[in-house]
Amino acid sequence: MDSTAAQPIGWGVLIAALGACLFADGASLQHRAVSRNRTGPSLGLRSFMAAVRTRDWLVGGLFSGGGAILHALALGLAPLSLVQPVGVLALGLTATINARYTGRRLSGAAMAAAALSTLGVTAFLVLAGSAAHANEVHHDSETAAGTMAGLAFALLAGLALLVGGWGRGLALSGAAGTAYGVSSLLLRGLTQDLSDGGSQPCSSGRWPVWSPHGPSADGACNRPTQPGHHTSRSRRSP
Repeated sequence: MDSTAAQPIGWGVLIAALGACLFADGASLQHRAVSRNRTGPSLGLRSFMAAVRTRDWLVGGLFSGGGAILHALALGLAPLSLVQPVGVLALGLTATINARYTGRRLSGAAMAAAALSTLGVTAFLVLAGSAAHANEVHHDSETAAGTMAGLAFALLAGLALLVGGWGRGLALSGAAGTAYGVSSLLLRGLTQDLSDGGSQPCSSGRWPVWSPHGPSADGACNRPTQPGHHTSRSRRSP
């Protein structure tokens, strides 16, 4: 990878790390709001409505929204295979911030887990960063990934309705993580379409895409064919 191509990728990773910091702080603030307003072992509707009106919840939502914006910007600069793992940094950060808010010290096991996750992400970025590049993937592959993620989300959400306690929390976390992952994939594809200079929607296959030349009479993309350019519409993905 040459230095010119590495610069936007480096910025993308840095922006993703800043977004992870905002996600961690936002999650900690909202967790504190829920903990202070929960009246029993589970969070009821009344307790939830009280939590969402607190300053901690609202500020946490702003932080999480800022993290989402930074994550979207990072996806436009760096491959998904580099941006997405950076989000793991939020795990250790959340544990550290939450310990500070509650006044409790992290256990040795928790500190070791946070350190190992951070070192693992750092090592991955160092080893994979030099070889990272955007590949071509057809819309059929993207559709298949979205379908499988949707099925996994539905199964985990359904499981959360059947179990309680820690099992429900893990199922809901898994469903949220699945939705977060596939949304990053779709957002990465959208940013790549827009970065091609597209300004008008046109239709190709089952998905709306963007073309700087606009749609033709049958809705297809009027993109001039160049030597070595595939005529079928494809999208780059990590």
